[in-house]
Amino acid sequence: MNCPYTSSVAAHVLGALEPGESVELERHYRTCPQCREELVMLAPLPGLLVRLSPEDTGPQPAKAHRPAPRRARRLHVIAAALALIAVAGAAGYTAGHDTSGTPAAATVSWSRTVSATPTMRATADLTARPWGTQVGLHLANPPSGKQCHLVAFTRDGSQQTIGWWTTGYYTDAYITTSTSVPLTELSRLEVRDATGTALAGITK
Repeated sequence: MNCPYTSSVAAHVLGALEPGESVELERHYRTCPQCREELVMLAPLPGLLVRLSPEDTGPQPAKAHRPAPRRARRLHVIAAALALIAVAGAAGYTAGHDTSGTPAAATVSWSRTVSATPTMRATADLTARPWGTQVGLHLANPPSGKQCHLVAFTRDGSQQTIGWWTTGYYTDAYITTSTSVPLTELSRLEVRDATGTALAGITK
């Protein structure tokens, strides 16, 4: 059964929700695996869209003189995003299958951890992509039974939640996620629990 909130995830990623709606959806992510998976899947979308040229998007319709209702604006944003995904996906496919001999993107590892618990360690493998950054997070001895999320911080001080998960009773965990932020603009990553408390910070 589809979650009714899932249709709002794209609008959230693209910044088309009202502040109160964003807060409500972020709380919902904590209890809905389906919406968290949708969030991770759509995280690269802003980075893909901003890299498209005006020619890719085609002519824009004339603006109406009367402001559109909030729901109509949201649907317009989602429809535009979905229409552009095909173009962005084609561009991504071309970049990923370049036969010119260009070497594959290098992966850098961040391993400096500041942890709230003495035994927990975290490392991150970061790979630059045309749409942003792919993140592979490895946690050693994470606290069990906690709802966690990963926050990416940029050099200008902004932050973006880029992944949600629940820890089990295991000693190692590996989480794959992504962000639209370019690798060169990332300054640190932070693992937080559902209350927003920092469990671990990761830097170069």
